Amino acid sequence: MLDWASQFFTNPAVGLAGVAAVAVPIVIHLINRLRYRRVEFAAMQFLLASEEQNRRRILVEQLLLLLARILLVLLAAFLIGRLLLSGGGLAAFGAQSHEIVVLDDSLSMRAGGGESSAFAGAVAAATRSVEQAAQRGGTKVTVLRATRPDEASDALTEQAVDARVQDDVVAAIRRIRPTYAAVDWPAVFAAAGRRAEANEGSATVTVLTDARRADWAGRPETEAAVSAMPGVGVRFVRVGSDAVGNLAVTDLRPTGASTAVGVPSRFRATVRNFGEAAAEDVSLTASVDGRELPLTLRLESVEPNDSADATFDVLFETPGPHSVSVRLPDDALDADNERFYAADVPDEISVLLVDGDPSGVDSQYLADAIGANRAVTGYSPRVIGPDELARTPLSNFTGVYLLNVGDLTREAVDGLATYAAAGGGVVWFVGPNTRPDAVNERVVPSGVFPVPLADAPRELQTREGPDIVVGDNPVFGVLGGSENPFIDLVSVYRYFPTAGDDALPEDATVLASLSNGDPLAVERPVGRGRVVAILTSAGPGPSPDGRPTWNNWAGGPGAASFAIMALELQRYVTAAGDAASEVEVGAEVPVELPSEAAVASVSGPDGAVSNLRSGDGLLESEEADGPRAVFRGTDAPGPYRVRIDGGEETPDAVFAVNVPPRESELTPATDDDIAETFGSVRRLQVLDADAAFSGGSGREGGLRLLLVAAFLGLLCLEQLLAYRLSYHTR
Repeated sequence: MLDWASQFFTNPAVGLAGVAAVAVPIVIHLINRLRYRRVEFAAMQFLLASEEQNRRRILVEQLLLLLARILLVLLAAFLIGRLLLSGGGLAAFGAQSHEIVVLDDSLSMRAGGGESSAFAGAVAAATRSVEQAAQRGGTKVTVLRATRPDEASDALTEQAVDARVQDDVVAAIRRIRPTYAAVDWPAVFAAAGRRAEANEGSATVTVLTDARRADWAGRPETEAAVSAMPGVGVRFVRVGSDAVGNLAVTDLRPTGASTAVGVPSRFRATVRNFGEAAAEDVSLTASVDGRELPLTLRLESVEPNDSADATFDVLFETPGPHSVSVRLPDDALDADNERFYAADVPDEISVLLVDGDPSGVDSQYLADAIGANRAVTGYSPRVIGPDELARTPLSNFTGVYLLNVGDLTREAVDGLATYAAAGGGVVWFVGPNTRPDAVNERVVPSGVFPVPLADAPRELQTREGPDIVVGDNPVFGVLGGSENPFIDLVSVYRYFPTAGDDALPEDATVLASLSNGDPLAVERPVGRGRVVAILTSAGPGPSPDGRPTWNNWAGGPGAASFAIMALELQRYVTAAGDAASEVEVGAEVPVELPSEAAVASVSGPDGAVSNLRSGDGLLESEEADGPRAVFRGTDAPGPYRVRIDGGEETPDAVFAVNVPPRESELTPATDDDIAETFGSVRRLQVLDADAAFSGGSGREGGLRLLLVAAFLGLLCLEQLLAYRLSYHTR
């Protein structure tokens, strides 16, 4: 009997005794009705008619009084016995509740480390939730990992938890480990809603999370996902510690997109301070292919909620794939203290120059500027004519320059657009062969030329001051200031103006201007790449009398500034495509294969090796130009090495996987933040772990409040009815 009653009461013995006590007011009522013997006498006959009229009303009021007293006894029993209307209690009436526990296993839950981490607190809270479900008996429990809400092991899916399976469920929870990934919370609630909808009984979603502001402050999409779960209660349980300071390496990349063997490559590491106090004397170490470099990078100070950059040089001695990393000392969250970059280092960096003048004067000036000494710059220019452009594979080059080109075929323009969209850099220098009509009608609409041109070139009228006014940008900024007078020596005689004052697109940027205010260099993004137009020529222009007709930039006293500008321009336009090398934890990485029979082995930071064959992991609708597989094992940050057919010891390719920087913000959301996000959700409880799992569940706590309110209301009603039905002397 007590086992059966335990489905309804936390204290079943008290609950059963209280239910049995319901008989007391019934017996008293019956005794009161039998204690008086009926005696008729003559005078009573005059009162019988009046009594008949009131008898039904009095009987109803007496029954109401009896019912109120019975309910008072029951409510007292429910309160003392701690009634449960979930789990086995509902199961006894043909309905079974379903508790869906969402365990936040994202990167931020690692903060604190080990047994002190927020994740350890979440596991402890999940264990307590299962233990309480086992005490109630019959409650179905499902435990979901927030980073993979559509996956759940059999041991953690709709388990009817009781004393027999409790240990197995708890052991399965304790085997879960935090990931390095972020959480898509709308997708989590959508998955939980699907599981709740499949259950016939009531459902509650319990979210165990560190409740970071980055996830829960001002998230209308999350509120919409919660609101889309009709009839499902949500308990938002905070675990973890208060806000702690945290430094993270949020970016690592070369200042230019490419490097070459034997050429020093400058890398920039970005450190962000997610804490509320300034970080002083921050040190970093750098490594190449796992070997620490003999240098220490230092940042004097990183202000709160701000970033600082540290630069260092790397000299690659061999061609092929290499990995570069930087690391901070350990702090609150160690996993974001290291960041990785993968570089495929060639013997030389190929740059394509398309010269519209058969004499090749302009391309010679530009080739001398960026590739005169390959040992210093690493660049190897190749010169072709415009008619060869459509037949040239642009993906082999880190930059494409079009110099004094008159017209291009549609195929050539489409090839440039595809190249730029994939992250390539395209640079134009106009000249006497440039045809504004062809540029405006065919090239500008494709996005490969950043701005429409006027019908004809214009001569720059002499004005006081330098002809070129540089801006504060990566290309021309280095030429500004009194310490860099080279740009002041440049004279521009002829240029192409834009087609009107309003011709500049909204997403275009003027990098440099002429003294009359007209743009000289205009940049515009195209896909992941950039296109830049210099609206004067790369060379001096045709000069029958020996004097330049367009400018004296490359071949005059300002030649030093031209070489500097050309190198900075090459770094700038090619660095745009570098974002494509970013791979975040959990992302899918395509692996190109040389043939259908080839096998690729991918080894991760932990040494585990995965073998891939053509077609592995591809979706049915996915198309590839050649044999390809998709690697989906990017679960940890670090360098991943790819070898084809298990061949040489040196890998054929390396790609770097990094943690999402948004997980480094550990500041917890306030109650106001959560109220703003879930303002329209009425079935939400926000609790800390102690309040959620002490003294019964949140559902029991809400039920007790309802029972207390009902008890007090019935007590008042009972007193009113008792007073009305009793005798009073006047």
